[in-house]
Amino acid sequence: MDCLIYYELLERSYDNILLIKYELEKRGYSVKLCNALSVEFWKSLFYRPKVVIIGAARSNKSLSLYHPFLFKESLVYLNMQEEQIAYSGEADLKLFIPVEKARDIPHFTWGSFAVDYLRRGNVSENNIVRVKPIQFDFCNKKLGAYFYSRKYMAKKYGLDINKKWIMFASDFVITSLAANEEELDILCMRTYSIYEKTWHAEKDLQDRLEKWFGRFLKEHRDYIIIYRPHPDERRYHDFVKRLNDKYDNFYYIGNYSIKQWLSVIDVFTTWFSTAIMEAYYAGVPSFALGDGKKLEEEGISISLFDGNKYIQDYDTFESCMVKTQENVEKYFPLNNKMVERYYGKYDYEFGYKKIADYVDDILKDRNRYNSLKVHLTRAEKASNSETRNRLIKSSLYNDIFRTLRPILWYLIPFKRKSIIKFSKELERYEKKELKKREKRLWKVLENLEDNGDIQNNKRAEV
Repeated sequence: MDCLIYYELLERSYDNILLIKYELEKRGYSVKLCNALSVEFWKSLFYRPKVVIIGAARSNKSLSLYHPFLFKESLVYLNMQEEQIAYSGEADLKLFIPVEKARDIPHFTWGSFAVDYLRRGNVSENNIVRVKPIQFDFCNKKLGAYFYSRKYMAKKYGLDINKKWIMFASDFVITSLAANEEELDILCMRTYSIYEKTWHAEKDLQDRLEKWFGRFLKEHRDYIIIYRPHPDERRYHDFVKRLNDKYDNFYYIGNYSIKQWLSVIDVFTTWFSTAIMEAYYAGVPSFALGDGKKLEEEGISISLFDGNKYIQDYDTFESCMVKTQENVEKYFPLNNKMVERYYGKYDYEFGYKKIADYVDDILKDRNRYNSLKVHLTRAEKASNSETRNRLIKSSLYNDIFRTLRPILWYLIPFKRKSIIKFSKELERYEKKELKKREKRLWKVLENLEDNGDIQNNKRAEV
Protein backbone atom coordinates (compact mmCIF):
# COMPACT_ATOMS: atom_id res chain seq x y z
CA MET A 1 0.00 0.00 0.00
CA ASP A 2 1.47 3.35 -1.04
CA CYS A 3 -0.73 5.74 0.88
CA LEU A 4 -3.16 5.37 3.79
CA ILE A 5 -5.40 8.33 4.55
CA TYR A 6 -7.14 8.44 7.92
CA TYR A 7 -10.24 10.54 8.50
CA GLU A 8 -12.28 11.13 11.63
CA LEU A 9 -15.44 13.04 10.73
CA LEU A 10 -17.08 11.66 7.62
CA GLU A 11 -19.20 14.75 6.94
CA ARG A 12 -16.20 17.08 7.11
CA SER A 13 -13.38 15.12 5.52
CA TYR A 14 -14.47 12.24 3.32
CA ASP A 15 -15.21 14.11 0.10
CA ASN A 16 -11.93 16.01 0.40
CA ILE A 17 -9.76 12.93 0.76
CA LEU A 18 -11.65 11.22 -2.07
CA LEU A 19 -10.11 13.88 -4.31
CA ILE A 20 -6.61 12.95 -3.15
CA LYS A 21 -7.36 9.26 -3.61
CA TYR A 22 -8.57 9.84 -7.16
CA GLU A 23 -5.49 11.81 -8.16
CA LEU A 24 -3.00 9.38 -6.63
CA GLU A 25 -4.72 6.34 -8.12
CA LYS A 26 -4.73 8.05 -11.49
CA ARG A 27 -0.95 8.27 -11.15
CA GLY A 28 -0.69 4.55 -10.42
CA TYR A 29 -0.48 4.50 -6.61
CA SER A 30 -2.47 2.26 -4.27
CA VAL A 31 -4.53 4.28 -1.77
CA LYS A 32 -6.71 3.27 1.18
CA LEU A 33 -9.14 5.47 3.12
CA CYS A 34 -9.80 4.47 6.72
CA ASN A 35 -12.05 5.87 9.42
CA ALA A 36 -10.22 6.38 12.70
CA LEU A 37 -13.17 6.57 15.09
CA SER A 38 -16.06 4.22 14.39
CA VAL A 39 -15.37 1.56 11.78
CA GLU A 40 -12.52 -0.29 10.04
CA PHE A 41 -9.71 1.12 12.18
CA TRP A 42 -8.87 -2.40 13.44
CA LYS A 43 -7.96 -3.41 9.89
CA SER A 44 -4.98 -1.06 10.13
CA LEU A 45 -3.24 -3.68 12.24
CA PHE A 46 -2.49 -5.53 9.01
CA TYR A 47 -1.71 -2.58 6.73
CA ARG A 48 1.81 -1.72 5.61
CA PRO A 49 1.58 1.79 4.15
CA LYS A 50 4.53 3.81 2.92
CA VAL A 51 2.88 7.16 3.61
CA VAL A 52 0.17 7.96 6.19
CA ILE A 53 -1.89 11.15 5.94
CA ILE A 54 -3.65 12.22 9.14
CA GLY A 55 -5.88 15.14 10.10
CA ALA A 56 -3.85 16.42 13.05
CA ALA A 57 -0.32 15.71 14.29
CA ARG A 58 0.64 17.68 17.37
CA SER A 59 2.78 15.32 19.46
CA ASN A 60 4.06 11.78 19.88
CA LYS A 61 0.61 10.85 21.16
CA SER A 62 -0.90 11.98 17.85
CA LEU A 63 1.53 9.84 15.88
CA SER A 64 1.08 6.92 18.25
CA LEU A 65 -2.68 6.98 17.77
CA TYR A 66 -2.19 6.50 14.05
CA HIS A 67 0.39 3.75 14.38
CA PRO A 68 -1.56 0.54 15.02
CA PHE A 69 0.47 -1.44 12.47
CA LEU A 70 1.77 -4.87 13.46
CA PHE A 71 4.19 -5.19 10.58
CA LYS A 72 5.39 -1.65 10.02
CA GLU A 73 7.91 0.15 12.21
CA SER A 74 8.94 3.30 10.32
CA LEU A 75 6.88 5.34 7.88
CA VAL A 76 6.26 8.85 6.57
CA TYR A 77 3.52 10.90 8.23
CA LEU A 78 1.91 13.89 6.52
CA ASN A 79 -0.21 16.28 8.58
CA MET A 80 -3.28 17.67 6.80
CA GLN A 81 -3.84 20.16 9.66
CA GLU A 82 -7.60 20.22 9.17
CA GLU A 83 -7.83 22.87 11.91
CA GLN A 84 -5.51 25.86 11.53
CA ILE A 85 -7.48 28.64 13.25
CA ALA A 86 -7.21 29.45 16.95
CA TYR A 87 -9.20 31.74 19.23
CA SER A 88 -8.42 35.42 18.76
CA GLY A 89 -6.89 35.57 22.25
CA GLU A 90 -4.66 32.57 21.39
CA ALA A 91 -5.77 30.76 24.54
CA ASP A 92 -5.76 27.48 22.64
CA LEU A 93 -2.80 28.18 20.35
CA LYS A 94 -0.63 25.72 22.26
CA LEU A 95 -2.87 22.99 20.89
CA PHE A 96 -1.70 23.78 17.34
CA ILE A 97 2.06 23.99 17.85
CA PRO A 98 3.78 20.63 17.13
CA VAL A 99 6.07 19.15 19.75
CA GLU A 100 8.33 16.10 19.99
CA LYS A 101 8.56 14.02 16.78
CA ALA A 102 5.50 15.76 15.29
CA ARG A 103 7.92 18.64 14.59
CA ASP A 104 9.81 16.40 12.19
CA ILE A 105 7.02 15.63 9.75
CA PRO A 106 5.64 17.70 6.83
CA HIS A 107 2.64 19.92 7.63
CA PHE A 108 0.28 21.14 4.90
CA THR A 109 -0.21 24.83 5.56
CA TRP A 110 -2.68 27.39 4.20
CA GLY A 111 -1.72 30.90 5.30
CA SER A 112 0.80 32.95 7.24
CA PHE A 113 -0.91 32.30 10.59
CA ALA A 114 -0.10 28.59 10.45
CA VAL A 115 3.39 29.27 9.11
CA ASP A 116 4.04 31.49 12.13
CA TYR A 117 2.97 28.96 14.76
CA LEU A 118 4.86 26.15 13.02
CA ARG A 119 7.99 28.27 13.13
CA ARG A 120 7.36 28.93 16.81
CA GLY A 121 7.38 25.15 17.21
CA ASN A 122 10.78 24.96 15.46
CA VAL A 123 9.41 23.07 12.48
CA SER A 124 11.91 22.98 9.63
CA GLU A 125 11.12 25.27 6.69
CA ASN A 126 11.36 22.18 4.47
CA ASN A 127 8.44 20.66 6.39
CA ILE A 128 6.17 23.69 6.06
CA VAL A 129 4.31 22.80 2.86
CA ARG A 130 2.15 25.60 1.49
CA VAL A 131 -1.00 24.38 -0.26
CA LYS A 132 -4.48 25.67 -0.91
CA PRO A 133 -7.14 24.53 1.60
CA ILE A 134 -8.57 21.38 0.06
CA GLN A 135 -12.00 22.09 1.57
CA PHE A 136 -12.41 24.91 -0.96
CA ASP A 137 -12.03 22.62 -3.97
CA PHE A 138 -15.71 21.75 -3.91
CA CYS A 139 -16.60 25.44 -3.92
CA ASN A 140 -15.35 25.48 -7.50
CA LYS A 141 -18.37 25.36 -9.78
CA LYS A 142 -16.56 22.82 -11.98
CA LEU A 143 -17.29 20.18 -9.34
CA GLY A 144 -20.90 21.24 -8.86
CA ALA A 145 -22.20 18.18 -10.72
CA TYR A 146 -20.99 16.00 -7.84
CA PHE A 147 -23.68 17.28 -5.48
CA TYR A 148 -27.29 16.18 -5.30
CA SER A 149 -29.91 18.60 -6.55
CA ARG A 150 -32.28 20.64 -4.42
CA LYS A 151 -35.09 18.44 -5.69
CA TYR A 152 -33.28 15.29 -4.49
CA MET A 153 -32.56 16.74 -1.04
CA ALA A 154 -36.12 18.01 -0.71
CA LYS A 155 -37.51 14.56 -1.44
CA LYS A 156 -35.03 12.81 0.86
CA TYR A 157 -35.83 14.96 3.90
CA GLY A 158 -39.38 16.07 3.18
CA LEU A 159 -38.42 19.70 2.59
CA ASP A 160 -40.73 22.02 0.67
CA ILE A 161 -38.78 22.91 -2.44
CA ASN A 162 -40.78 26.11 -2.92
CA LYS A 163 -39.88 27.59 0.45
CA LYS A 164 -36.73 29.53 1.26
CA TRP A 165 -34.11 27.34 2.93
CA ILE A 166 -32.06 28.85 5.75
CA MET A 167 -29.28 26.77 7.27
CA PHE A 168 -27.75 27.32 10.68
CA ALA A 169 -24.36 25.62 10.92
CA SER A 170 -23.92 24.95 14.59
CA ASP A 171 -20.65 24.76 16.46
CA PHE A 172 -22.02 24.02 19.94
CA VAL A 173 -19.38 21.42 20.72
CA ILE A 174 -18.49 22.43 24.29
CA THR A 175 -22.08 22.28 25.57
CA SER A 176 -22.30 18.95 23.79
CA LEU A 177 -19.32 17.67 25.77
CA ALA A 178 -20.55 19.13 29.06
CA ALA A 179 -24.27 19.08 29.80
CA ASN A 180 -23.94 21.05 33.05
CA GLU A 181 -21.40 23.09 35.02
CA GLU A 182 -20.21 20.07 36.97
CA GLU A 183 -19.28 18.30 33.74
CA LEU A 184 -17.79 21.57 32.50
CA ASP A 185 -15.40 21.71 35.47
CA ILE A 186 -14.18 18.21 34.63
CA LEU A 187 -13.78 19.10 30.96
CA CYS A 188 -11.76 22.23 31.76
CA MET A 189 -9.50 20.26 34.07
CA ARG A 190 -8.81 17.77 31.27
CA THR A 191 -8.38 20.33 28.49
CA TYR A 192 -8.40 24.15 28.63
CA SER A 193 -9.89 26.59 31.12
CA ILE A 194 -10.96 28.86 28.24
CA TYR A 195 -13.73 26.38 27.48
CA GLU A 196 -15.64 27.71 30.49
CA LYS A 197 -16.17 30.99 28.64
CA THR A 198 -17.08 29.14 25.46
CA TRP A 199 -19.63 27.01 27.32
CA HIS A 200 -21.44 30.06 28.73
CA ALA A 201 -21.32 31.82 25.35
CA GLU A 202 -22.90 28.79 23.71
CA LYS A 203 -25.64 28.66 26.35
CA ASP A 204 -26.41 32.37 25.94
CA LEU A 205 -26.67 32.08 22.17
CA GLN A 206 -28.82 28.96 22.37
CA ASP A 207 -31.36 30.86 24.47
CA ARG A 208 -31.32 33.69 21.95
CA LEU A 209 -31.67 31.41 18.93
CA GLU A 210 -34.57 29.50 20.45
CA LYS A 211 -36.51 32.76 20.71
CA TRP A 212 -35.47 34.07 17.29
CA PHE A 213 -36.04 30.84 15.40
CA GLY A 214 -39.33 30.12 17.15
CA ARG A 215 -40.78 33.54 16.37
CA PHE A 216 -39.48 33.54 12.80
CA LEU A 217 -40.79 30.06 12.00
CA LYS A 218 -44.20 30.98 13.37
CA GLU A 219 -44.45 34.27 11.48
CA HIS A 220 -42.88 33.11 8.20
CA ARG A 221 -44.44 29.86 7.12
CA ASP A 222 -42.85 30.14 3.67
CA TYR A 223 -39.39 29.61 5.19
CA ILE A 224 -37.68 26.63 6.74
CA ILE A 225 -34.66 26.53 9.04
CA ILE A 226 -32.28 23.59 8.84
CA TYR A 227 -30.17 23.09 11.94
CA ARG A 228 -26.97 21.38 10.87
CA PRO A 229 -25.06 20.16 13.95
CA HIS A 230 -21.29 20.19 14.03
CA PRO A 231 -20.05 16.62 13.41
CA ASP A 232 -18.54 16.68 16.91
CA GLU A 233 -21.84 17.58 18.61
CA ARG A 234 -22.48 14.41 20.58
CA ARG A 235 -25.65 15.55 22.28
CA TYR A 236 -29.05 16.52 20.90
CA HIS A 237 -29.39 19.93 22.56
CA ASP A 238 -32.61 20.56 24.49
CA PHE A 239 -33.40 23.83 22.70
CA VAL A 240 -33.11 22.07 19.33
CA LYS A 241 -35.46 19.33 20.47
CA ARG A 242 -38.03 21.90 21.60
CA LEU A 243 -37.87 23.68 18.24
CA ASN A 244 -38.06 20.41 16.35
CA ASP A 245 -41.10 19.26 18.34
CA LYS A 246 -42.95 22.56 18.02
CA TYR A 247 -42.37 23.74 14.45
CA ASP A 248 -42.90 21.66 11.33
CA ASN A 249 -40.71 24.03 9.30
CA PHE A 250 -37.68 23.38 11.51
CA TYR A 251 -35.39 20.47 10.62
CA TYR A 252 -32.46 18.86 12.40
CA ILE A 253 -30.23 17.21 9.77
CA GLY A 254 -26.67 16.12 10.41
CA ASN A 255 -26.10 14.11 7.24
CA TYR A 256 -24.07 15.26 4.26
CA SER A 257 -21.27 17.76 4.12
CA ILE A 258 -21.64 21.50 4.43
CA LYS A 259 -20.59 21.71 0.78
CA GLN A 260 -23.56 19.55 -0.26
CA TRP A 261 -25.95 21.80 1.62
CA LEU A 262 -24.36 24.95 0.23
CA SER A 263 -25.30 23.78 -3.25
CA VAL A 264 -29.03 23.80 -2.39
CA ILE A 265 -29.75 26.30 0.42
CA ASP A 266 -30.67 29.99 0.05
CA VAL A 267 -29.02 31.48 3.15
CA PHE A 268 -26.19 30.34 5.41
CA THR A 269 -25.96 31.37 9.08
CA THR A 270 -23.64 30.45 11.93
CA TRP A 271 -22.08 31.99 15.02
CA PHE A 272 -18.41 31.26 14.38
CA SER A 273 -18.08 28.11 12.32
CA THR A 274 -15.24 28.34 9.81
CA ALA A 275 -17.57 26.64 7.34
CA ILE A 276 -18.61 30.20 6.53
CA MET A 277 -15.54 30.33 4.30
CA GLU A 278 -16.95 27.57 2.13
CA ALA A 279 -20.25 29.44 1.97
CA TYR A 280 -18.40 32.61 0.98
CA TYR A 281 -16.50 30.97 -1.86
CA ALA A 282 -19.62 29.09 -2.95
CA GLY A 283 -21.41 32.43 -3.31
CA VAL A 284 -24.12 31.75 -0.72
CA PRO A 285 -25.37 34.80 1.29
CA SER A 286 -23.97 34.41 4.81
CA PHE A 287 -24.58 35.97 8.22
CA ALA A 288 -23.14 35.60 11.71
CA LEU A 289 -25.55 35.46 14.67
CA GLY A 290 -24.86 36.54 18.26
CA ASP A 291 -22.80 39.08 20.15
CA GLY A 292 -19.54 39.24 18.25
CA LYS A 293 -18.05 42.04 20.35
CA LYS A 294 -18.60 40.09 23.56
CA LEU A 295 -16.87 37.09 22.04
CA GLU A 296 -13.90 39.33 21.27
CA GLU A 297 -13.87 40.74 24.80
CA GLU A 298 -13.91 37.22 26.24
CA GLY A 299 -11.04 36.15 23.98
CA ILE A 300 -13.08 33.34 22.39
CA SER A 301 -13.87 34.88 19.03
CA ILE A 302 -12.26 33.86 15.78
CA SER A 303 -10.46 36.75 14.11
CA LEU A 304 -11.82 35.54 10.80
CA PHE A 305 -15.08 37.25 11.81
CA ASP A 306 -15.76 40.98 12.14
CA GLY A 307 -17.36 41.36 15.58
CA ASN A 308 -19.16 44.53 14.47
CA LYS A 309 -21.08 42.70 11.74
CA TYR A 310 -22.85 40.14 13.92
CA ILE A 311 -26.65 40.15 14.01
CA GLN A 312 -27.62 40.83 17.61
CA ASP A 313 -31.40 41.36 17.62
CA TYR A 314 -34.45 39.67 16.19
CA ASP A 315 -35.58 42.53 13.92
CA THR A 316 -32.22 42.57 12.15
CA PHE A 317 -32.27 38.79 11.89
CA GLU A 318 -35.74 38.84 10.34
CA SER A 319 -34.77 41.58 7.90
CA CYS A 320 -31.64 39.73 6.76
CA MET A 321 -33.53 36.51 6.22
CA VAL A 322 -36.44 38.10 4.35
CA LYS A 323 -34.57 40.88 2.52
CA THR A 324 -31.35 38.99 2.09
CA GLN A 325 -29.88 40.74 -0.93
CA GLU A 326 -30.50 44.16 0.59
CA ASN A 327 -28.55 43.22 3.73
CA VAL A 328 -25.86 40.81 2.57
CA GLU A 329 -23.17 43.47 2.12
CA LYS A 330 -24.11 45.52 5.17
CA TYR A 331 -23.77 42.50 7.46
CA PHE A 332 -20.98 40.71 5.62
CA PRO A 333 -19.33 39.04 8.64
CA LEU A 334 -15.81 38.27 7.42
CA ASN A 335 -12.61 40.23 8.05
CA ASN A 336 -10.94 40.10 4.62
CA LYS A 337 -7.50 40.85 6.00
CA MET A 338 -7.70 37.90 8.39
CA VAL A 339 -9.16 35.64 5.68
CA GLU A 340 -5.94 36.01 3.71
CA ARG A 341 -3.81 35.57 6.84
CA TYR A 342 -5.49 32.26 7.68
CA TYR A 343 -6.13 30.85 4.22
CA GLY A 344 -3.80 32.63 1.83
CA LYS A 345 -4.90 34.22 -1.42
CA TYR A 346 -7.81 32.47 -3.10
CA ASP A 347 -7.50 31.17 -6.63
CA TYR A 348 -9.37 28.66 -8.72
CA GLU A 349 -6.70 25.98 -8.76
CA PHE A 350 -7.40 22.68 -7.03
CA GLY A 351 -5.66 22.02 -3.71
CA TYR A 352 -5.92 18.24 -4.00
CA LYS A 353 -3.57 18.21 -6.97
CA LYS A 354 -0.85 20.00 -5.02
CA ILE A 355 -1.17 17.53 -2.17
CA ALA A 356 -0.95 14.66 -4.64
CA ASP A 357 2.11 16.30 -6.20
CA TYR A 358 3.82 16.33 -2.82
CA VAL A 359 3.04 12.68 -2.08
CA ASP A 360 4.12 11.76 -5.61
CA ASP A 361 7.47 13.52 -5.16
CA ILE A 362 8.16 11.73 -1.87
CA LEU A 363 7.34 8.28 -3.22
CA LYS A 364 9.52 8.81 -6.29
CA ASP A 365 12.57 10.06 -4.35
CA ARG A 366 13.88 7.27 -2.12
CA ASN A 367 16.46 9.48 -0.40
CA ARG A 368 13.85 12.06 0.45
CA TYR A 369 11.41 9.39 1.55
CA ASN A 370 13.98 7.85 3.91
CA SER A 371 14.86 11.25 5.36
CA LEU A 372 11.19 11.82 6.30
CA LYS A 373 10.58 8.41 7.88
CA VAL A 374 9.63 8.50 11.55
CA HIS A 375 10.35 5.66 13.94
CA LEU A 376 8.51 5.60 17.26
CA THR A 377 10.23 3.86 20.13
CA ARG A 378 8.28 1.30 22.13
CA ALA A 379 7.64 3.91 24.83
CA GLU A 380 6.52 6.53 22.29
CA LYS A 381 4.21 4.07 20.59
CA ALA A 382 2.73 3.17 23.97
CA SER A 383 2.07 6.83 24.86
CA ASN A 384 -1.41 6.67 23.39
CA SER A 385 -1.96 2.93 23.39
CA GLU A 386 -5.03 3.09 25.62
CA THR A 387 -6.98 5.27 23.17
CA ARG A 388 -5.62 3.40 20.15
CA ASN A 389 -6.59 0.01 21.58
CA ARG A 390 -10.03 1.28 22.52
CA LEU A 391 -10.62 2.44 18.94
CA ILE A 392 -9.36 -0.86 17.57
CA LYS A 393 -11.76 -2.80 19.77
CA SER A 394 -14.76 -0.53 19.19
CA SER A 395 -14.28 -0.44 15.41
CA LEU A 396 -13.97 -4.25 15.33
CA TYR A 397 -17.15 -4.57 17.39
CA ASN A 398 -18.99 -2.15 15.08
CA ASP A 399 -17.87 -3.97 11.96
CA ILE A 400 -18.91 -7.33 13.40
CA PHE A 401 -22.27 -5.84 14.25
CA ARG A 402 -22.70 -4.48 10.73
CA THR A 403 -21.90 -7.92 9.27
CA LEU A 404 -24.15 -9.88 11.64
CA ARG A 405 -27.01 -7.37 11.83
CA PRO A 406 -29.43 -9.38 9.62
CA ILE A 407 -28.80 -12.49 11.72
CA LEU A 408 -29.12 -10.63 15.04
CA TRP A 409 -32.47 -9.24 13.90
CA TYR A 410 -33.92 -12.75 13.98
CA LEU A 411 -31.85 -14.27 16.77
CA ILE A 412 -32.67 -11.60 19.35
CA PRO A 413 -35.99 -10.01 18.31
CA PHE A 414 -36.41 -8.50 21.79
CA LYS A 415 -33.38 -6.28 21.01
CA ARG A 416 -34.68 -4.90 17.74
CA LYS A 417 -35.10 -1.35 19.05
CA SER A 418 -31.47 -1.31 20.10
CA ILE A 419 -30.41 -2.82 16.78
CA ILE A 420 -32.30 -0.10 14.89
CA LYS A 421 -30.78 2.65 17.02
CA PHE A 422 -27.24 1.33 16.67
CA SER A 423 -27.73 0.77 12.95
CA LYS A 424 -28.72 4.41 12.47
CA GLU A 425 -25.52 5.54 14.18
CA LEU A 426 -23.45 3.53 11.71
CA GLU A 427 -25.52 3.84 8.55
CA ARG A 428 -23.48 6.76 7.17
CA TYR A 429 -20.50 4.39 6.91
CA GLU A 430 -22.35 1.91 4.71
CA LYS A 431 -19.89 0.69 2.08
CA LYS A 432 -22.52 0.79 -0.63
CA GLU A 433 -23.22 4.48 -0.05
CA LEU A 434 -19.54 5.42 0.21
CA LYS A 435 -18.74 3.53 -2.98
CA LYS A 436 -21.61 5.31 -4.67
CA ARG A 437 -20.12 8.67 -3.68
CA GLU A 438 -16.72 7.62 -4.95
CA LYS A 439 -18.07 6.53 -8.35
CA ARG A 440 -20.09 9.72 -8.61
CA LEU A 441 -17.02 11.87 -8.01
CA TRP A 442 -14.84 9.78 -10.35
CA LYS A 443 -17.35 10.35 -13.15
CA VAL A 444 -17.37 14.12 -12.58
CA LEU A 445 -13.57 14.36 -12.50
CA GLU A 446 -13.11 12.15 -15.56
CA ASN A 447 -15.60 14.23 -17.53
CA LEU A 448 -13.79 17.42 -16.59
CA GLU A 449 -10.44 15.99 -17.62
CA ASP A 450 -11.84 14.68 -20.90
CA ASN A 451 -13.10 18.21 -21.61
CA GLY A 452 -9.83 19.82 -20.53
CA ASP A 453 -11.49 21.67 -17.64
CA ILE A 454 -8.96 20.53 -15.03
CA GLN A 455 -5.49 21.80 -15.73
CA ASN A 456 -2.31 20.76 -13.97
CA ASN A 457 -1.48 23.02 -11.05
CA LYS A 458 1.83 24.46 -10.02
CA ARG A 459 3.78 22.20 -7.71
CA ALA A 460 3.25 22.50 -3.95
CA GLU A 461 5.39 25.28 -2.54
CA VAL A 462 7.77 24.23 0.20
